[in-house]
Amino acid sequence: MMVAQKCNKFALKTLRTRLKMSQTQFAEALGLNRQATVSDWENGRHIPEWISRAKILDALLKEAGMSWEDIPEDITEDVA
Repeated sequence: MMVAQKCNKFALKTLRTRLKMSQTQFAEALGLNRQATVSDWENGRHIPEWISRAKILDALLKEAGMSWEDIPEDITEDVA
């Protein structure tokens, strides 16, 4: 198993347990329909692709001198 897979499944389970959420609650918080998806991630059967995309976006935000808080809740909002 690749190191990235181990890190991702460990990080997701750590995050979920620190939030004191069940897999079902975590899935619902992420807008997912199935607890099985979270179980698959935590057991390394699947890796959520949004993690790598979020990391890329985070790097781009830092490069632009921005943070996640700078992104409007309504992404259709006109940004100056």
